[in-house]
Amino acid sequence: MLYLILTLLLSHTAAPVYGLSVSVLTADADSVFYADLSDTVQVDVSIDSDGESITGFELFLAYDPSLFRPIDTDTSSLGNQPGQSAESFSQVFADSILIKDGNTSVVHFAEVDLIGEAVSAKVFHVRFLMIGRVSGASSIRVLQESGFSSLYTPADRDGETEVIPAGAGVTYQDLPPVLSGLNSFTIEEDGGPAFLVSDIVSDEAGVGAVDVVVTFSDASAGGTVDGDSLRFSTAMDFVGQLEGSLLVRDPAGGEASTAITLTTVAVNDEPVIYPASYPDTMAIGLEPVDVALVGTDVDDDPADLLWLALVGTDSLSADIADTTLTLTVLDGWNGSTQLTLQLTDPGGLVAFLSVTVVSNAIPADFDGNGSVDFADFLLFAGAFQNPDADPKFDLDGSGVVDFPDFLIFVEGFGK
Repeated sequence: MLYLILTLLLSHTAAPVYGLSVSVLTADADSVFYADLSDTVQVDVSIDSDGESITGFELFLAYDPSLFRPIDTDTSSLGNQPGQSAESFSQVFADSILIKDGNTSVVHFAEVDLIGEAVSAKVFHVRFLMIGRVSGASSIRVLQESGFSSLYTPADRDGETEVIPAGAGVTYQDLPPVLSGLNSFTIEEDGGPAFLVSDIVSDEAGVGAVDVVVTFSDASAGGTVDGDSLRFSTAMDFVGQLEGSLLVRDPAGGEASTAITLTTVAVNDEPVIYPASYPDTMAIGLEPVDVALVGTDVDDDPADLLWLALVGTDSLSADIADTTLTLTVLDGWNGSTQLTLQLTDPGGLVAFLSVTVVSNAIPADFDGNGSVDFADFLLFAGAFQNPDADPKFDLDGSGVVDFPDFLIFVEGFGK
């Protein structure tokens, strides 16, 4: 069991001649204590009469009965007598537990002495068993209100009593967050994986109730809680090590912090082909067409990237030299096909982009037999004003197969 010795000193600054001082201290000179379930907490009540002779005192010590249970000092008698006298006075006048309201119970303790003397010592103590938890704080404090008037009697003023003012009390605080010791984290470049908050910290209020604050020497890096996980972030494509700190704060204000190290390891990024650099449909005629190949990879030098062009027909050649693609129509081919560009990095990751290539080597030779004839007319008629028609029938490139395309067809008919 953990025994925390707390000292409660009582004072009355309004006394006409003499005065008592009030302070609330732990054994370590703190006014706040922590305790776990089933721990026993001893509260020592001390009076310093500042040289004035007193013949007795009556004190009401309030506490939360859902957190604390006073331990009976005399189980042979009925009721609970929680006060243990230090025998500074000759007779215990009251020792019991009273109920103030649903949230507050009171230890009522009083002692008297016929002669009286100056007191500067502990007069009694109460041992409390911790039976509950609270997210926040709760005080064991001196009461001074109607029905619960804490008083003392000066020896030289017959029949008079002096008020013992209500004290701030000694404060129970729920335990602060407890860090697990995990302070070195490794993630992949540009994020991931995340870390469970429960693997980093525990708290009486639950890890879902704590705030986690992460700071690094690089302001572009940080950490955010996403659900039950902590996710770190760094500058794009950053690889290396960062030093920082992690602070956890619970709802009651309890804090725990530690220095942390974040290591980011490199990950091979996929190369990128920029679609905006290519048309959706590329028209080609009798003359070869050169196309600039535009792509990049954040991890690799452009000279280490491999371009490849695949076409869906043997009637179209696709040759690559450095970053230039040359398309050439073979054997007077007319029609359309898909051109697939591939960009491969040294790690084997591949980016793809598809473009439609339409050949008009012989305008309106839709069947590719080398002349514009009646068979081509039938094909054109089937595509006329058809929104789903093959782009090869759109002879003027307007986006639709319409009358201007028919005029171009007629001009080439029979050739």
